[in-house]
Amino acid sequence: MTAMEGEVSAGPSHWLITATGCAENTRMGWKSAEKNSVGKDWGEAPSLVEGIPARITLPLPAARVEAWALDERGQRKLALPVRADTHGNAAISIGPESRTLWYEVAARGE
Repeated sequence: MTAMEGEVSAGPSHWLITATGCAENTRMGWKSAEKNSVGKDWGEAPSLVEGIPARITLPLPAARVEAWALDERGQRKLALPVRADTHGNAAISIGPESRTLWYEVAARGE
């Protein structure tokens, strides 16, 4: 999670979340079981990347927070639900169902 603007505790804030697991190209030719070399066999597009499921809780009221899954150009493609946890804090769930590695989170000032 990278702060793009502001701080969690004060005023408007903006963050970029990047979440990725294993990644490789289609038909990449691994030379060993340890997957530590492909030699010159880099494969082809598209890249295959594991989406990571996670629940992110922010110390902010859920009503102040919005979140989006981003496309490969960094544009908003899907609004994500922001739910309140048992303390009223913003909770956002990300994962492979969003078909992205990048998420934007924005919080309005009080």
